[in-house]
Amino acid sequence: MQKSIKNYLAAYNLIAFAFWAAYLLSYITSGLQMNSLNLLLLNIAQGMAVLEVLHALLKWVKSPVVSNAAQVSSRILV
Repeated sequence: MQKSIKNYLAAYNLIAFAFWAAYLLSYITSGLQMNSLNLLLLNIAQGMAVLEVLHALLKWVKSPVVSNAAQVSSRILV
């Protein structure tokens, strides 16, 4: 795997972690109430999961495409 792809995947994971952490912190500090900021952070974090299917399609990760797509779509639909 090319170094640029590894760097991209590392950055992708770091950004995804940052959005999940920001969502968790915001949710806790809002008294476990969903507000517009929490919803925005959650939508971004969940929306980034769509890229996981693309990563599998491009063979950048060793995940099976179909099961990855099923998992991501179930997370987004719920």
